[in-house]
Amino acid sequence: MASLNEIPTPPETPPEAVKPRFGRKLYLVIGLVTIAIIATASIIMFTQFLPSARGEAVTLELNYSVGEKMTYEISMTMETMDTEVSQEATLEMEVQGFDGENYTIRQTIT
Repeated sequence: MASLNEIPTPPETPPEAVKPRFGRKLYLVIGLVTIAIIATASIIMFTQFLPSARGEAVTLELNYSVGEKMTYEISMTMETMDTEVSQEATLEMEVQGFDGENYTIRQTIT
C-alpha cells in the first residue's frame, strides 16, 4: 500500500514519441543557406565570363602614317542551336592624324 509521502513518477515516454528539438526548421535553414551559396557562386562564375562593359586602355605599338588607308575583308560564321549564321563585312580604316602619342583613325564598316 502506498503512503501519502510518496510522489508518483510519470511514465517514461517511448523513444518514438520524442520530437527532435529543431527538426524541420533546421533542415529549412540549411536548405536556404545552401541555395544562397549556390546562387552566389553561380552569379560570380557567370559574371567572370561576361565581357567588360567599360572601355579600357589598350597599349599597342603602331607605326602608321597620316593618310594611310587599310581595308580588311571580314567573314564570320557562328553556329547556335543547330543554325549556322554567316556574315561578311568590309572594314576600312584611314589614319587622319597623329599628335605624337595618339592616332585619329576613321573606321567604316559595311
